[in-house]
Amino acid sequence: MNKHLSEAVARISEFPDERQEEAAVLLQHFLQVGVENIELTPEQLAELDKALSEDEYVTEEQAETFFAQLKK
Repeated sequence: MNKHLSEAVARISEFPDERQEEAAVLLQHFLQVGVENIELTPEQLAELDKALSEDEYVTEEQAETFFAQLKK
């Protein structure tokens, strides 16, 4: 496991169960779209880093929209 993923998992493990479930759903969705076909731009990586550093969360709909954009 790389450093960023390890840090993300560690942070998520501190969330309440409901938030952990939301994170798991997002990760499962990410895996379902086929990560081998996804290349994030530097801007998208920066957006993810920013989101992980904040205590703000996205809705399932927002996550689906984000991942749908990656498929284009």
